[in-house]
Amino acid sequence: MKKPWDSRIAAQLVRPLHATRLHPNHLTTLGLVTGLSAAALYARGGTAASVGGVLLIATMVIDHADGELARATGKTSSFGHAYDRIVDLVVKLSTFLGMGIGLRGGPLGRWSIVLGGAAGLALLAIFNARSALARRRPAAEAFHQPSFAGFEIEDILYLIAPVTWLGGLSWFVVAAGIGAPLFAAWSGWLLWRAIAADRARAADLAPAATSAPVPVRAPVVPVAMRPGLAVGIAVFTALVVYHGVGELASMLAHAGFGLVLVAAYHLLPLLLDALGWRSLLPPGERPGLRTFVRTRWIGESVNGLLPVLQIGGNVVRARLLGAAGVAGPRAGASVVVDVTTLLASQLLFSAAGILLLLAHTGGAHVVRAVVAGALVMTSLAAAFVVAQRAGLFGRVARALAQIGRGLGTQLALDGAALDVEVRRLHAERRRLAASVGWHFASWIAGTGEVWLALAFLGHPVDWTTALLLESLGQAIRAAAFAVPGALGIQETGFVVLGGALGLAPETCLALSLAKRARELLLGVPGLVAWQTAASLRAFEETPPAAEVVREANP
Repeated sequence: MKKPWDSRIAAQLVRPLHATRLHPNHLTTLGLVTGLSAAALYARGGTAASVGGVLLIATMVIDHADGELARATGKTSSFGHAYDRIVDLVVKLSTFLGMGIGLRGGPLGRWSIVLGGAAGLALLAIFNARSALARRRPAAEAFHQPSFAGFEIEDILYLIAPVTWLGGLSWFVVAAGIGAPLFAAWSGWLLWRAIAADRARAADLAPAATSAPVPVRAPVVPVAMRPGLAVGIAVFTALVVYHGVGELASMLAHAGFGLVLVAAYHLLPLLLDALGWRSLLPPGERPGLRTFVRTRWIGESVNGLLPVLQIGGNVVRARLLGAAGVAGPRAGASVVVDVTTLLASQLLFSAAGILLLLAHTGGAHVVRAVVAGALVMTSLAAAFVVAQRAGLFGRVARALAQIGRGLGTQLALDGAALDVEVRRLHAERRRLAASVGWHFASWIAGTGEVWLALAFLGHPVDWTTALLLESLGQAIRAAAFAVPGALGIQETGFVVLGGALGLAPETCLALSLAKRARELLLGVPGLVAWQTAASLRAFEETPPAAEVVREANP
């Protein structure tokens, strides 16, 4: 069967890139940038939406180009597949939400946001249903789409741009807001039918037990994270719509370039965290500070933007530090102990926030909830330390190695050696204290990010209020590690804390969105840097074709 037209065009466009060091993941990241830019332009409406249509077409072509480049150059990977799927989902959800936001001033009113959000969420449901079906059926069958003359049903999305230019976007959003949920229901029915068929087949073949096992593909989003992700998206969307997209957009527009300055300011806490990590190693074994800053930046980017349960970024950190010359077990142990000292410093920071909150509210119900959360965090931290000292972390290291291979790092940690290195680092009390001190300074410096963001948003606060929001907000985010990016949880926490401090819900939501803008502004380049380093290492380790020929024909 011939490829669709857009895939054939993409294959021709990437042909000049075959002999370059450009990695398919770089194209995926470019598609993320152009897709989010298109969504932002659609959210502005008017002429900006027309430009957004151009970027949307470019994004869809890039979405095919990265896969064609990966297949043509043999650079396919499980991470690249998952990354491409996640970016595709983020772009589609953002685009339809952007359309709804941009049309809110028209005849649809706020219903445009509801319809756009419904279409975006339905696309997520369709993808999850088809992915689940692909784990029970061959991918070609699960992802098969009706086609005609080289065009597939999903190519209808290419019509968004001309519809926008012709002024018919409102009608398209209405059709998508109704049609996409119906198609999602149909996809769910197909999945239910496949599950029922598999159960019936298993019941018939159980006595014989001769059938070959059905291949199972790893899900893009871990199963344990799916409920949290679904709840987070729902809560986030409900908060934004309920408190008014227009007011939030006006506050963010008021901040303008200030959001870039907030992102730049985050480099200070990042530097302090890197110093805290570096201080754990003996002076003679420490790579340069630049290595720790860069590795810390990439680790934050992975944890902040990818669904890896806040673990994947630490696996990547260990792998990159090992590539910088630190022995594997020592690199892994330094990350483990760094997480411990970071958590200890956060407990101190949260305790300071609780004391300030008690003084400010005089024992309001929000204080009891925060104290309960702090006790849970303390218990988990204590259990984590006990596990390390008891030599139980080797089992966790083997689990991390499995996660690392899924991320493309091929990390292999020896559990016994890791336990030995962890105990050695724990024995260096001065270095531990120094690490806790640097991380605590980082938390304090992070307060400036909140203070700056609120000032640029037009709602300045004093330093004490900023410290309260940062300390307790970070504690809430840490507790929500099972929800990717603490989506919805961070927003709810800021609204509750801000209400206790006299801040309007809209201001607290705008603050949360400003922090997420910082995560994108620093995180996307961090993912690019990570994949660039990985592709360069792979390129350097692969001998040129001429070398291979010479070795094969001496």
